[in-house]
Amino acid sequence: MSTYVEVALLSNAFEKLLTYSVPAEFEADVRPGVVVGVPLRNTPIAGVVIRLRNISRLPMGPNGRAITIKAITAVLDAQPALNARQIELARWIAAEYHTSLGRACAIMIPPGLTPSSSNMYEAAPAVASSPHPANAKPNPHDQIVALLRARGPMIEAKLRVTLRKMGVADWQAMLEAMLKKGLIVRNATLAPPKVKAVRSTLVQLMISAMTLDIVLSNLDRDDKPAARRRAAALRYVQQRNGIAWADWLSAETSATRDDLAWLQAQDYVTLGDAERWRDPLSDVDFIVKTPPPLTPDQAQAWRAVETAIENVKLKMENGKLKSENGDPNFSFSILNSQFLLRGVTGSGKTEVYLRAVAATLAQKRGVIILVPEISLTPQTARRFLERFPGKVALIHSRLKPGERYDTWRRIRAGELPVVVGARSALFAPVPDVGLIVLDEEHESSYKQDRSPAYDARRAAAHYAQLSKAVLIYGSATPSLEAWHAVNVGR
Repeated sequence: MSTYVEVALLSNAFEKLLTYSVPAEFEADVRPGVVVGVPLRNTPIAGVVIRLRNISRLPMGPNGRAITIKAITAVLDAQPALNARQIELARWIAAEYHTSLGRACAIMIPPGLTPSSSNMYEAAPAVASSPHPANAKPNPHDQIVALLRARGPMIEAKLRVTLRKMGVADWQAMLEAMLKKGLIVRNATLAPPKVKAVRSTLVQLMISAMTLDIVLSNLDRDDKPAARRRAAALRYVQQRNGIAWADWLSAETSATRDDLAWLQAQDYVTLGDAERWRDPLSDVDFIVKTPPPLTPDQAQAWRAVETAIENVKLKMENGKLKSENGDPNFSFSILNSQFLLRGVTGSGKTEVYLRAVAATLAQKRGVIILVPEISLTPQTARRFLERFPGKVALIHSRLKPGERYDTWRRIRAGELPVVVGARSALFAPVPDVGLIVLDEEHESSYKQDRSPAYDARRAAAHYAQLSKAVLIYGSATPSLEAWHAVNVGR
C-alpha cells in the first residue's frame, strides 16, 4: 500500500481534484486540510489536501504500463488550514454555486498566506563575463550575471525591483534576451508567502521589588546619561508587570541596545525572542460591563434561544447525537435551532446575542457574529469586547495582511473563540462552531457577486447544520426569504 492524496488547487488552473503521491518525508504531516505544494505540468502550485487514499496497484495506461503519479513537493504548513467541517462547507459551496472546490477552499484562507507560482532566475553555470575596454560602461548582461552570482537565485519580483534600481527599464526583454543566449536559467517555483510571523525582543525583569529599589537608587545617583536611560528602562518594565517589548521600551525611554545588554549582564533583566501578534483590536478602548436586566420581550426571546443551546448540548453528550426518545436513527435538525429575531433598531437584539455567546462559550464552543458592513465591525466588536475581553477576533477585508494572518492563526489555535466580522468571517477557522449570528440579515451585502459567488446567509445555514450549531438571524425588517421561512415553520 502506498499513500496518495487528492488535492484541490487553490487557483482556477484546474477544477477537478488531482491525485499525488506522498513522499516518505511528508507522510507524518500530510492530512486533510493541509496546504501543500504540487506540480501542475511543469509549474509548482499550491493546493489543499482533501482526502487521503491508500492504493496497492496503480491503474494501467493505454500503453499497458502503470500510469505515473507525481509527488507533492512541499508541506507549506503542518497544521491544517481547513478543518473537516470547513472542507464539507467548501464542497457544498462548490456544488451549490458552480465553482471549483479549490476556489471554495481559497476563500477560507487569508490572502497572502499561501505562496503563488513565480519564476526563479539564476546565473547559468560556467558563464564568463564579456571582455570590454577599460573605463567603458559595464555591460548590463554582465552586471545581471554578477548580481545573480553574488546573491544566488532570485525570485522574479525581487529581481525586477533590483533591475529597476540599476536603471534597466525594459527588464523583461533583457531577461528574455539573456535566456536565449544561455547566460541565465529560469525555473518555475513557489514564491514565499507574502505574510510571515513577526518576532521581537522581549525584556523581562529578573530581580525582586526590594532589589530593584536598591538598583534604581544607585543608578539615580549616577549623573551619566547611560545611567539615567537604564533607570528609566527598569522603571518602564516595572510599570508593565515586569515584561515589555524592547522596541516600545526604547521608544519611550531612549534606552539603547547596549543599555539593555548592560542590564542583562548585571542579571537585572533577561532578553528573549517571542512572536508578536498583530491585533487590529489592540487600540480599541472599552470598559468591561456586566449583563443588564432583560426586558420582557428580550427575556421571551432569550428563553427560546437558551433552550435550543441547552438542547444541542444534551443531544451531543458522549460524542454522539441522541433524541429524547432514544431513537438511534435520530439526526440533529437545524430546524430545531434556527431563529429569526425581529426587533426595531435599539430594541435590544444585541443583548440576546451576547447572552447566547456566553452560553455557547460555557460549553467551550466557538461563535461567529456576522454584520453586513465593514464600517459596523469595530463598534460591534467593542460591544463584545466589553463582555468577553481577550476572547474576541475581528475579521474583514480591510485588515492589513499581517493582522489578518495573525488573527486567523489565533482563531485556529482556539485563543479567540468569538469572531466578529463581515461575510468573510463565516470562514474563520473556529475549531468548534456552536453559534452563528447574522445581524441585519436582510442586507444585500451578505451576497458576494465575484467568483466564487455565494450567499453568506445560505452558507451560514448549511454550516450551522454541519456544525450542530444554533443559528440566529436578526433584523428590524426581515428579508422575504426569512419571513417566508418563519411562516412555513422553518
